[in-house]
Amino acid sequence: MSMEEEPEPVGNPYRKADYRLPKMYTMTPRQYYNDCEILCTKLIYNKIFWYRDRSGLPRGPMTVDVLKRCWVNGIVDENTLMWGNGQGDWVPLRNLRGMAEVLHNPMIVFLKWVNEKVAYPKEERRANRQRLFEQGKARRPVMDKEEVRDWRRTRTANLIEGKEHMMLSLSLALPLRGGGLGERLTGMLGRRRNKAKQGSMEQELGGEEGAGVRSA
Repeated sequence: MSMEEEPEPVGNPYRKADYRLPKMYTMTPRQYYNDCEILCTKLIYNKIFWYRDRSGLPRGPMTVDVLKRCWVNGIVDENTLMWGNGQGDWVPLRNLRGMAEVLHNPMIVFLKWVNEKVAYPKEERRANRQRLFEQGKARRPVMDKEEVRDWRRTRTANLIEGKEHMMLSLSLALPLRGGGLGERLTGMLGRRRNKAKQGSMEQELGGEEGAGVRSA
């Protein structure tokens, strides 16, 4: 082979056809959404979950199979706060992506209907709750929607003021309106950080005199 000849491309010696360029694969919004839902549903089966009961205490760990039983028996519902590996904070069960497909398959829906309508009707559950409250075994009687809403507002206010406590609550560290616990923690950490920066600057410049000269 002379120097003017181009070298043969390295590849499959038995391939005679030209190499085809890869084509662009396009997806419709519906296809993309379905693929994401399938991926999220697969991730749900590989996660370990905790949930908060009505008193705010975390319960767990449990797999998705145990979570299905809790869903069927009414221990958890759409508003129950859940946490699992990979999550940054406690979120309601209804906001977990991929959980709707897991809990709303025909078998789970049928078992939940049988449990609520045949095994433990709502009227019997309310009567049992009222009986336990009269015996002193339940903290609160049966409440309607308005009473539940007022109770949640009171509990949230008590948590912010520090009258009640909730374990492993990351949401209380977020900034809240009205100067709540989140703002106090943010201000305290900010003051400590600024004080540390000021101390390191004074050491680099040679004490307070150097810092005053530098600031002037």
